[in-house]
Amino acid sequence: DYSKEKQNGRTDTAETQEILKILLEKVKTEPNNANIYHDLGIAYAKLGELKLAQENLEKALEIQPDYENAIRNLLKVYQATGQPVEKQQELLKRLPK
Repeated sequence: DYSKEKQNGRTDTAETQEILKILLEKVKTEPNNANIYHDLGIAYAKLGELKLAQENLEKALEIQPDYENAIRNLLKVYQATGQPVEKQQELLKRLPK
């Protein structure tokens, strides 16, 4: 879980890069799998590649618009990259009440 690892300050870059390689191969065979795009987004975020993290999390939400973890993680990326408040608020509206 991205948030737990971030809180604990334990992000193993080499391990994340290995996971990223696996996910990039997996997405070729499952291009409509929102979970893979979500996990790619998390891996890129761990590596500090926030633009790629955003693109992959947005792709996960294109495939599965109600994917709550993708919404929450994309919101973190939006906040980290200084996206406009309006854009963040639109995303918040998609979370279940």
